[in-house]
Amino acid sequence: MFNLSSNNTDLTLRPKVVFLNSVFLFAGIVAFGMGFYRWQASAVMGAIDFIFTSCCFTLVYYLNRHQGRVEIISSIALLLSYGLFTAIYLLAPYNTTRIALFFLLSASAFFLKGKRVGFIWLIIILSTLVMGHYLPGFDTAYSHIDIVTACLYLLALFFIFLNYEIFKEKVNEVERDKDVLRLSEERFRAMVENGNDIISIISNAGVVHFISPSVKSVLGFEPGELLGKSINELIDPNEQPKAAAALANALAHPDGEALEQYEFRMKHKDGSYRDVEMVGRNMIENPMIGGIVLNGRDITKHKRLERELERHAHIDVLTGLNNRRYFFELAEQELARSKRYGAPLVVLMLDVDHFKLANDTYGHHVGDMVLQKLSEVCVQTLRAIDILGRIGGEEFAFLLPETLSGQALEVAERLRLAVAGATVILETGKSVHFTVSIGVAQLAATDTKIEDMLNRADIALYSAKSTGRDRVCCEGIQSGR
Repeated sequence: MFNLSSNNTDLTLRPKVVFLNSVFLFAGIVAFGMGFYRWQASAVMGAIDFIFTSCCFTLVYYLNRHQGRVEIISSIALLLSYGLFTAIYLLAPYNTTRIALFFLLSASAFFLKGKRVGFIWLIIILSTLVMGHYLPGFDTAYSHIDIVTACLYLLALFFIFLNYEIFKEKVNEVERDKDVLRLSEERFRAMVENGNDIISIISNAGVVHFISPSVKSVLGFEPGELLGKSINELIDPNEQPKAAAALANALAHPDGEALEQYEFRMKHKDGSYRDVEMVGRNMIENPMIGGIVLNGRDITKHKRLERELERHAHIDVLTGLNNRRYFFELAEQELARSKRYGAPLVVLMLDVDHFKLANDTYGHHVGDMVLQKLSEVCVQTLRAIDILGRIGGEEFAFLLPETLSGQALEVAERLRLAVAGATVILETGKSVHFTVSIGVAQLAATDTKIEDMLNRADIALYSAKSTGRDRVCCEGIQSGR
């Protein structure tokens, strides 16, 4: 930033340095020659010329060693010139063209100091011409019409400079705008071509008119493969209604404002799906764009992590079944549905027989293996619509929708036998067998919450354990070996 600022300063001051060097050298030489001539007519004027000459050469010397002080030196130059030109105006009436010196002064002031200070110098020069013409004791040898004409010419010259400056500023402004636009276009192109986000433009019917090269890294397609196709071809069929709603929302906001974000599962070229977060702007009315601009960001990893965290919040880590909290949440929903539609519902309470003894004999590691094997058998034996949960250490609860008590007894007995036939192979090569006791309870008209059913199933489970274990009990009905 510092170097850039210095360069900009050099660009501004350098022309002034060159101009002042030229003016000082030229004016010093001219004043030195004129000094000899004017000395013949007036010793005062000759002395003024020689003093002006020495000042010019001194300023040249100082300027070339202190170019950073060009603004101060230019002010001194204007004051010296004004003093000399005023003296010539008042003391050299034989020079009929001396009034033209003020034209040079006005132009120099405008160039060196800008519009505002140039205008101030114009007022000073005009005042000097008028007051000097009427000053007692001096004869300028100019007529009134000469002074009026000179003042008008000075005004005209100033307005020429002023309009040229305005024109130059407009041209520079246009050039700056072009540079800014060019840089913006280059940056936008670089962002589109090298960014990770998918930038696309679609019609009001969802047809792709433009899509950035980044689509290849996200969805595997070359941009040319998607041009002229509907964006819906990339969206999961299950999410088509959401896509239609998003397009309708975009068309309803033609003002170009950023719309709400949507998340879509979008098809990869290999047939898999990616999660993409998308936001759009309706720029159809913009003639440079003429479509809906979509900005899509790949959030597949984020969504995968989100689903994993959600799964961990619901799943028992050891067994992979629903944990206690989530089992109760699902069970309450199923209970409400069954009561609303009058559908049968059964709950099984299951407990591993002598689990503490197995832990004490083989260690907790083997106990964990037993619970994992039990979960595996339950998943294989029960239906996909059944709700399985681990609600305690070795206690499990299973909810069986659309199931009568007789059917539930058959399922529980089949489950008991499957568990009894399962084997846990230890690292030593030894095998461990285990059994379970199961209590069964059916939904009653008086049940208002899932705990009511679980309590009765728990009583049935206690009955199964107290009558020998490895058996099934259902509210007074017993089954077993």
